[in-house]
Amino acid sequence: MPIFLIILLTYVVKDIIEEIVEPKKRYIWYGFLLIFHVFTALVYLLIKYFKSEHFRNIKEQIKLLKERKVVNDKRKKDVEISILTNIDKNSFWKIIEYSKELSPKNKELQIDLLIDILKEIKTEKLVVFREIREYYYKKSYTSNLWAIAYMLNNGCSDDGFDYYINWLISEGKQKYYDLQENPEKIVEKYNSRDEINGYSEDFGLIETIAFEKKHSESIDYQFDFDNIYNKSQSDLNIFEFADIEFNWKDENDLKQSFPKFYSKFSTFD
Repeated sequence: MPIFLIILLTYVVKDIIEEIVEPKKRYIWYGFLLIFHVFTALVYLLIKYFKSEHFRNIKEQIKLLKERKVVNDKRKKDVEISILTNIDKNSFWKIIEYSKELSPKNKELQIDLLIDILKEIKTEKLVVFREIREYYYKKSYTSNLWAIAYMLNNGCSDDGFDYYINWLISEGKQKYYDLQENPEKIVEKYNSRDEINGYSEDFGLIETIAFEKKHSESIDYQFDFDNIYNKSQSDLNIFEFADIEFNWKDENDLKQSFPKFYSKFSTFD
């Protein structure tokens, strides 16, 4: 009820009380009127609170917690042991895509799910998982992919490109390989910028976090995952970054080299 109507109603009721109620009994009715005002004020404040940003944030947090519980319960039931017992490139992508399927459009939830999955596997297999992830990460250091990130984000720093690659790997095998192509071909496969753009810093830490969570209560825990990983000498681990030979220097070069992609997705004016 609008404030001005409440004020108007107060004056009307007060006049009625003074006209028809004996002076000695008026204080009782004034008390009722005061209680009405207090109740109305509380209702008004509650309505304002439920419409506030703070309450919406709380609702989002509760929703996120419920989603995590559902996802975790489903993960415990559905993740096949066969995927986790033999970590290779094929099972790597299965785990990534499984986590994405259970957390659509929620990268934070996907990363939490991945960490929960990875902390269940043995350390040597966790090392292999990171070797595979970093292998795909290193293979993504190309002029074309940097050009894509650059056009999508009105420029792209070294860190920005790292986070873009993290996001791209977390999106799954199909999109990862799609965006390794010439940008002009991507125009035919994707319609919106949101489909091919994102960033994630935490995805690059999932194995380390999973390892630390698994060993958080170990009394004799005297080592860290990075040290264990750095001792690995597998072919994947020693795979080096390729030297990038940029075929563009600025947005003008990009506009000339990739006119279709630039026109459809670029954020430059």
